[in-house]
Amino acid sequence: MLPQCENCHSTFGWKKVYRYILGPQYKPFCCHGCGQNHYITVSGRLVNSLLMICPFWIFVQFFSPFSNIFLTVGVGFFLGFFGSLLSPYFTKIKRDQPSYY
Repeated sequence: MLPQCENCHSTFGWKKVYRYILGPQYKPFCCHGCGQNHYITVSGRLVNSLLMICPFWIFVQFFSPFSNIFLTVGVGFFLGFFGSLLSPYFTKIKRDQPSYY
């Protein structure tokens, strides 16, 4: 399920959350319903990173059926990209100030 605003409970769109994940995360994420600023949580950043990096790494290290390294890395990048497409559904967003630690 896509994240919702903690103030007005409106659901953020997939495109808006995906752009926020790929962009600079120190800027506020503004709700279109109430204008409240939101930030991605540290656990949300960790989950997003794992969804983008782990499929690539696991495939390249353990499940590669190809003898060609370029094909292996290409399929690994495709799996990492697919993981990034799923990341807006697992993103945690809070309306507090950003925590960088």
